[in-house]
Amino acid sequence: MQAMRWMLAVSAVLGAISSADAQRFVAYECNDGASFQAAVIDRDKVAYVQLDGHAYKLPKKIAYTGSRYAQGGVTYWVRGNGSVTIKRAGKTTECFSVSTR
Repeated sequence: MQAMRWMLAVSAVLGAISSADAQRFVAYECNDGASFQAAVIDRDKVAYVQLDGHAYKLPKKIAYTGSRYAQGGVTYWVRGNGSVTIKRAGKTTECFSVSTR
């Protein structure tokens, strides 16, 4: 049942993003075993993240380096050096891209 909810959430988020709007859609795997997908909409300054069976709309925040999106205890940060971190439930982990479209 939870997998079905997750798929519906993914469909809803991706359906709301036209191909012209999505600057990049990337799948990640993290050092703690998590995996997630993210789509960044530059003109709206927002990232849509599918993580742990939930869909998040994260507004862009000020970052010293790279692009950081955060809200409600979830942070998606693509640093200036290309490394990616995700923070949720007070835990931060490094992630790496496994696919891009």
